[in-house]
Amino acid sequence: MGLPTKAAWTADTNVQCTSYDALCDMSFGFGEPSTMLPSSGPMCICPGDVTCPRNSSDQSQAMTLELITSGQKITLRLSYCSKKSYPDRKCKPDEITMRMRGPLDSPILLTVADAPNCTCPEPLVLHSSKPDGVFIVQEYTCGKPMCNINRSDPPVCERIRSDVISGRYVTSTEVQCQCPLGFSCSGFKLSGLPGRKSLPEEITCEAAYY
Repeated sequence: MGLPTKAAWTADTNVQCTSYDALCDMSFGFGEPSTMLPSSGPMCICPGDVTCPRNSSDQSQAMTLELITSGQKITLRLSYCSKKSYPDRKCKPDEITMRMRGPLDSPILLTVADAPNCTCPEPLVLHSSKPDGVFIVQEYTCGKPMCNINRSDPPVCERIRSDVISGRYVTSTEVQCQCPLGFSCSGFKLSGLPGRKSLPEEITCEAAYY
């Protein structure tokens, strides 16, 4: 699947934001350096005479975050109806910092994001990705502990579970730890599923070859 060229939602002028604190627009970019992709329209219409700062360089009503998911770096810009500032509190190690939601069949096109709970000086790291009805919910943390490679068996860095929802297989991912420099989270053990090719169940750290 290629990278998207615009945000996942479509503008609907009949949708009103619930408050002045509402998230009214979201745009994102991929790679390094990141080029921001314009959204296709506001997620909702701000109350009163307030205008949502869509696709603007004005940071007074926006937050810009960096996320790392599946090895992909994403720059995310959240725009709000009112002025926003990052929380004063610094994130604790492995704390759930932010949650995002997107359609189950296209989880890269995330459409709803919570405001971050705390301030993280580093890119947020994917903690888990789980189905919730017709949506996929992703949780991000301010870093993850390092995997311990000084052991006889390779440490498990990710766990993947497959389930059948509405007649199709969907996967849930939980990131356990970050592989240290020189290692990648790419080794795996296979588990059989009836009527389907084997899928990785546990992903382990293995020496990276560049």
